[in-house]
Amino acid sequence: MKKRFLALTAVAGLTGAYLASISPRLKDRPDLSAFNGKVFAHRGMFGGRIVENSLAAFRKAVENRYGIELDVQVSADGIAMVVHDENLMRLYGENARVSALSAAELGEYGIPTLKEALEVIDGKVPLIVELKASGKDVSVAPIAAEILDEYNGEYCVESFNPMVLKWFRDCRPEVIRGQLATGMTKDGKITPKNFMLENLMFDFVSRPDFIAYNHNEAGRISVFLCRKLFGTPVFAWTVKTAEEWSRCADRFDSYICEGLPQKKKKQ
Repeated sequence: MKKRFLALTAVAGLTGAYLASISPRLKDRPDLSAFNGKVFAHRGMFGGRIVENSLAAFRKAVENRYGIELDVQVSADGIAMVVHDENLMRLYGENARVSALSAAELGEYGIPTLKEALEVIDGKVPLIVELKASGKDVSVAPIAAEILDEYNGEYCVESFNPMVLKWFRDCRPEVIRGQLATGMTKDGKITPKNFMLENLMFDFVSRPDFIAYNHNEAGRISVFLCRKLFGTPVFAWTVKTAEEWSRCADRFDSYICEGLPQKKKKQ
């Protein structure tokens, strides 16, 4: 009996610790009505001559009345820039790191600053700002926050890095924040850190208001518990085809998509 009691106590303790680790913000939750049920254009509406995360892509998304998801990194001279990749090779054929170039140099490729992007979007559609940061360097958080403080539109922030979200938790608690996640297994191996990241076990650090999860891998128990037990909205990313949309429909609270159709303009 004693061994059984100890075993049950241990299981209860581990279960409690696990649930505490994946718990979102529970007190003073912000209003997410501007984001729930919405469709967001992933990096704007791009294709053909329109490049992702460009001012043209944002203008097109606004014209079609889609929300916008965009990415922010910091230039060598400390300016918040809207660009996804760490390296310019994929989009621009240049083997150069974003963090090694100044804002002016990045601007020569057509990469806008966050401030320029916000001026184009101008609060006309809701905005998801993904903050890119690796390791312990979370300088993107205060740099972006200073610009977002002046923005009057509806926006939220998200990041794969829990420490970025912790900065907002500590310094901008009023800002809606979301924990990005996906399966982190690489080459059949997974580290304890990656296991915790993909199972949302760093939520105790970020205490997010929503989860943004790879829609192909969102069947994980941690995602289910966050949504059903804690009532945390879950955003799907990145839905790219009609087949993916049919699988995702009604299973998530919001959707980040590519290849969105153009809407008919109101007469």
